[in-house]
Amino acid sequence: MAFCGLWFLAGKWSKHSSLTTAQCRWNYLTYPPSRFNHIDYSGGSPVRKRMTGIAEKMIRIFPPALLFLFFSCTPNDSAEQDGWVLDSSEIIEHQEYDNQKIQVIYSTGNTDLLKGYHTSVVVQTFRDTLLLEEIHYNLIDGDSTKWSQHINRYNSSGLLVEEINSSDRALQYHNLYSYEQEKLIRTESVSILPNYNDMMEITRLDTLRSVSHQFYNTEGKCIRSITLSKDELTYELTGTTKLDTIKTFNQFDSQGNKVQSVSIEFGDTTYISRSEFDTYNREVTNVTYSAEYGLSTMKYQYDKQGNVISEIIISADFSHRILTEYDKQNRPISRKTYIRFPVVD
Repeated sequence: MAFCGLWFLAGKWSKHSSLTTAQCRWNYLTYPPSRFNHIDYSGGSPVRKRMTGIAEKMIRIFPPALLFLFFSCTPNDSAEQDGWVLDSSEIIEHQEYDNQKIQVIYSTGNTDLLKGYHTSVVVQTFRDTLLLEEIHYNLIDGDSTKWSQHINRYNSSGLLVEEINSSDRALQYHNLYSYEQEKLIRTESVSILPNYNDMMEITRLDTLRSVSHQFYNTEGKCIRSITLSKDELTYELTGTTKLDTIKTFNQFDSQGNKVQSVSIEFGDTTYISRSEFDTYNREVTNVTYSAEYGLSTMKYQYDKQGNVISEIIISADFSHRILTEYDKQNRPISRKTYIRFPVVD
């Protein structure tokens, strides 16, 4: 059976070594919370939290024809106001195999703007209740022979130790994480960057290697990181080695929440992130500026169980609003994404 769906937000490589709260929130949305776990970076180390409880029986998977009928006949809800247009709809399903040692998560749905279907599959492997490996598969442009793949591997403490991302069997990036006393102290990254001509054809591939070191205060918070990166293409073309250095500084409030992160490269500020939290220490607003992507704002709303039910991402080009529904086990079962473009006078 062909499964169709949308949503693969797997680990976009960034030259900034410190993962932002906004990036962590994307992980929280992409990976089911609670029992199916989410990644928590608040202590400075990416930690896969353990699952609890007994899984429900799997939800019957609808064939594509019924999905099309369902989404086509669904009336506009209250979110489709003030310029918000429905962009995609998803149904998220959960299955278990081998006595809960393997969990499979299917995301099936349509994309209204592209008038097509998409497929996303996540396979999780457990030992007892500890997640050991997670593999994301996402169909590329509706071609059943082409998939993007993202692999996360964890150690016995639930810490993320390796990430591999590929598209149609071509490596995009590979990250390795090292720890001391369960604190991330070193990140090694290899990224393959395509170079395009005026016809948007790939002319060559550039390999970028980087190493990041993290430093902590007496309270165990990562207050500083340094990233060194080397562009191998520059070395091949010029015969000289050029090392780029990025320094990142983090600030925390009295509750231990990271409220600000600033990155500096060649003496210039290239990245700023500021966050606000509610009385439950949940992030409600994040404002980010980067020299590469400009200014963006993210806003979050939660239900009584602490699940993110609404997320708004605002940028200069367009804005997204994501509405997610959960079952009684706090697993996401449906998601709708809306898009809004800025009004041009």
